[in-house]
Amino acid sequence: MDSPSISPFIFRIELPVSREIDHEILVFLTDEFKKIRESHGLPESWPSEEVLALIVKHGAGLWIYVSVIVRFIKDENSFGPEDQLRIVLEFLGDVSNKLEANNPLAEMDFFYTLIMQCIPLNIQKTVQKIILLSSSMRFNPIGVVRTLGLSVDQLRQCCLSIRSVMELQDSTSGLREWKFHFYHASFVDFLTDSKWSKEFCIHGEFLIQYRRELLEWLHFVISHTTVGWGDLIFHTELEHLNQNLPVEFRDIILRREKCPTPWCTQTHQVWIFGQGDNEAIAYTDHDGDMGLHNNQNPPPGRCPCNFQG
Repeated sequence: MDSPSISPFIFRIELPVSREIDHEILVFLTDEFKKIRESHGLPESWPSEEVLALIVKHGAGLWIYVSVIVRFIKDENSFGPEDQLRIVLEFLGDVSNKLEANNPLAEMDFFYTLIMQCIPLNIQKTVQKIILLSSSMRFNPIGVVRTLGLSVDQLRQCCLSIRSVMELQDSTSGLREWKFHFYHASFVDFLTDSKWSKEFCIHGEFLIQYRRELLEWLHFVISHTTVGWGDLIFHTELEHLNQNLPVEFRDIILRREKCPTPWCTQTHQVWIFGQGDNEAIAYTDHDGDMGLHNNQNPPPGRCPCNFQG
């Protein structure tokens, strides 16, 4: 008897774009601004009905755009909601001169530009790298911390600067359980399209420059004997490093293959650094921490890849 086919379930959530839901958006805004007033001790008259109507008008039925505006106004990493609303109103007045009416998708891209412009200059490039690693390369927070050499507090501070579009979901279980969450894919799409994001684009010249920085850093680590292989493996994710090496150097600097130890029965491929006497094999211990063992001087009673057979 033929086995029944099993089809995967795919759930899709449609984001409505219709002026017919303007009333629902107004109710949403009214409720959100009430919460802001109560938490900041603002008067009942804030914001005015005219301001609410203006935001509804510019939202043009696009929920995600209105939601981004609300999160921007609620941003605690700012001078407060009154100042944030002032920035929004100035933006809405300015963008009206650039676009035709009822074009919320294009207007949202301009708002994404505003969000990127509000990032402090001293962390702007780091924030772009975090977005690149977490979106295009699917790095989790611990991978980003190791790759960019950030502390947990530095990662948190960088993510706070874009909290209206991305959330750093922490956990009491530790950094390994933390996650990045983008509220909508349109933000990443915006940053990968240089036509719209311009100097904030995370592809093109930015990606080329980041790869160049990575290679320069790798050269520094390899050429300075005072810096151990352990520093290298701690501060970077090996897959990311390997993919960003020029093809002609991949097998020389870093490669993935079967453990070279003749008597090792490990079936999975391992990461191997260097060649000859300097060859070192990456391993992961029972706690998930990574390290390196020199192939010429393995730990007693076990293979350099830490496999015990």
